[in-house]
Amino acid sequence: MRTINVDLGDRSYPILIGSGLLKDIAHYCAEAGFSERSPLLVVSDTEVAPRYLPALEEALRSHGYTVVSHIMTAGEASKSLAVYEEVMTTAIQAGLDRNSAVLALGGGVVGDLAGFVAATYMRGIGFLQIPTTILAHDSSV
Repeated sequence: MRTINVDLGDRSYPILIGSGLLKDIAHYCAEAGFSERSPLLVVSDTEVAPRYLPALEEALRSHGYTVVSHIMTAGEASKSLAVYEEVMTTAIQAGLDRNSAVLALGGGVVGDLAGFVAATYMRGIGFLQIPTTILAHDSSV
């Protein structure tokens, strides 16, 4: 694994590069300060979720995290206020709190929407990108 640190003062963050990182996701969530006592919301889409979501959920739950997932339809059409409202409703119903985080598992649309949810829920909660496309890798930085 390779780590690149983006130095932005109070807003600094690491970029982790490597294979097999998904199995250690709970470790990275703990390093980011996400508490096992607060639910995590995973946002994904209909293309990515079947392939990666079960392993992600298992890796987090096996370390004591409560995981709630929201799967949206893949594609640009999901970048809308209606889908934003659906994801926010999922967050509220799941009881996300100030110590919770949103995890974006997917491409650019998923990352954009999940990031907006994380930034606006309770005036901002934790956010972690798990990009699955080259474009999402670029836009998640």
